[in-house]
Amino acid sequence: MNIRIYTYPASINGVEIEDSAVGIGWYNIATPDGEPREHQRETSPMFVHTKSSGEFDLMQNWFRDVFFDLWEDSLTLYEVYENQDSKPLERWVASNADERVELIEEMSGDHPTTRAEMFG
Repeated sequence: MNIRIYTYPASINGVEIEDSAVGIGWYNIATPDGEPREHQRETSPMFVHTKSSGEFDLMQNWFRDVFFDLWEDSLTLYEVYENQDSKPLERWVASNADERVELIEEMSGDHPTTRAEMFG
């Protein structure tokens, strides 16, 4: 498993289940006036397409393109920890430093570098 931190504000979410279903949703991070908005999952729309739906291939390709672009521009957990870019991550590590730094390094290790590696 690899964990990456996106460098862009979140506005979309998605999941792909093997090669049989893809779900894509979105939410707004600001009100129309530009004020920060609290995320409410209950009101965030999502499209779910299964292999049998006519739009599955289109949605799966779009999901993979967007996800991979975000992945390429993201940071590993170790990069965030090393650059001290996250106070919550620093506090979490401080409570059990040796074990947690090891976990961060493990989750930041060998990661897919091509779309083919990521999606098979």
